[in-house]
Amino acid sequence: MNDIEISIIIPIYNAERYLRECFDSTMNQSIQVPYEVIAVLCPSKDKSKEICLEYKEKYSNFVLIENNEVYGPAINRFIGINKARGKYVCFIDSDDLYHPDFLKTMYEEIIKGYDMVNCNFYSYTDSKAKPSAFKSNKTMNSVQSIKGLLWDASIRSFMWNKMFKKELFSKDVYYPKRRDALFEDTMILFSVLLQAKSVKSIKKALHYYRINPNSLTQVTNKERFNYHLYTFAFIKHICDQKGKEYIKAFKGTYVRSYWSLWFDASLLKKEFGHGPFKHLHLFKKQLKLLKSKKPLPVEGEVWESYIKECL
Repeated sequence: MNDIEISIIIPIYNAERYLRECFDSTMNQSIQVPYEVIAVLCPSKDKSKEICLEYKEKYSNFVLIENNEVYGPAINRFIGINKARGKYVCFIDSDDLYHPDFLKTMYEEIIKGYDMVNCNFYSYTDSKAKPSAFKSNKTMNSVQSIKGLLWDASIRSFMWNKMFKKELFSKDVYYPKRRDALFEDTMILFSVLLQAKSVKSIKKALHYYRINPNSLTQVTNKERFNYHLYTFAFIKHICDQKGKEYIKAFKGTYVRSYWSLWFDASLLKKEFGHGPFKHLHLFKKQLKLLKSKKPLPVEGEVWESYIKECL
C-alpha cells in the first residue's frame, strides 16, 4: 500500500561539497505526513555516490536511482517523476537547502485545491541569507500564472521553490533533451502552467538558493543568449496555438523578454567584442517575429531544430 504523499526529487552530479547539507534539510522536515526523497544520481567523479549510499542505508524513505550516463537536470527530474509515489512532487538542487517548514507549509496550501504552490526564497551564501524581493501572495489561473512566469516576478522561473500536483506531469510537458540546454525550468513550468487551473503564490521564504559562482547559471556563456531566444520563441509558438488569451499574455510580457535578452547580450562583450545593442541588432529579424501579432514561423528559422526537439 502506498502511503507516500510527497516526493522530493534531487538531480545529482559531482555534488559532494554541499550534498549532506541538502539531504539533511530534506530529511529533517517538520511535516508529519509520509514523504520520500528521490536522489537521481549521474556517474560522478567525486564522492556523491558514497554519500547517497550512506543516506539510503540510514533512511527508509530515501530512494536512490543511478543513471548509466550523465544527463541534464531536466531529464533527471523526469526520471525521478516517473519513479515518484507521491501525490505531490517538489524539487531541490543538490547545493540548496529547504527551510524546516518547507514541506509542511507548502502541503497545507496545496491540499486546499491548488495545482501548484509557489513560495519566496532566500539567496544564500555560507555567511548570509537574503530573501528575494519578488514575493507575492495571490491566487492565479493558468493565464495569470503564465504572465507571472514570463514577467519572472510573482512566479520566478525555477523548479525548486514550488510544490506540484504530480498529475500535471502526466500530460504534455515540453523541455529540451540536450544536456547543455539552459532555461529548461522555464520550459517545464510553462508546460505545467498551461494545465494548471489554480496556482497559489505565498510570501514566506522557505527555500535557500545557494549562490554558487561556479554553477552554470553564474558563468557567462555565449550560448545563453541563443537558448533564451529559443525559449521565448517556443513559448510564443505554443501560445499562438492556444488562442487569444495566451497570445495576449505573451505579447504583454514581450518587454520583459527583451530585457532578459538585453542582459544576456551584455555578458557577451568579451566573446564578441561588441555591446548589447549591437548584438541585439544582429537578431533584429527574430525580435520582430517575436513581437509580431502573426503566428511565429518555425521552418527555416534559427530556432527550428530546438522547437522541434522540445515538442
